[in-house]
Parts: sequence; C-alpha cells; structure tokens
Amino acid sequence: MRKTMPFWYHRGTKKSVRPRYGDKWGVCHRQTHGIKTVGDMLAHAQKNTSWGHTGKINCQCRNCSQDRSRGCTDPIACRKNANTKLNYLDREWDP
Repeated sequence: MRKTMPFWYHRGTKKSVRPRYGDKWGVCHRQTHGIKTVGDMLAHAQKNTSWGHTGKINCQCRNCSQDRSRGCTDPIACRKNANTKLNYLDREWDP
C-alpha cells in the first residue's frame, strides 16, 4: 500500500523537511518520467543500480539511454535526487 500512495505532497512527509517539489528535478520527475506514486519514485531511483550502469555522465546502459531519449538531461543526478526526495518520507511511510 505504501508504494501506491501519491508521492507529491505525501501526508507522510517529515515535518522537519521543507520539500522542494518544484525544483528542476521535481519537474523532471513529473513531466519527463511521469512519476505519480511512491512506487514510481522508488523504481526510478533504483535505476542507478541496474545491470550495466556505470555511474558516469555518459553511461550508455539501457535505463540511462531511455531516460535521455525521453528528455532527461542528467539521468544519474535525476535519480540521486529521487533518492533524496524519498528520504523526505517519515520512517513509517518508507517503502
């Protein structure tokens, strides 16, 4: 159930955090990657650990290539920011 919850303006966001949903990566997550749920964000963040991923700016793994073709300017940084945004959630809501 946690993964099916809407990610944006999640009710389980830590009170000590001021989320930055409108930053460059938040816009990329919504518009380029179509992220709507916690599960979508988690799946996106985990792409940095996929087979063949080098972690370099010019990585040609399948996930990086697909994300670039969709218009993501820096898939690695975008996914790192996805992890940061997932950490906005309280422990009880952590997927």
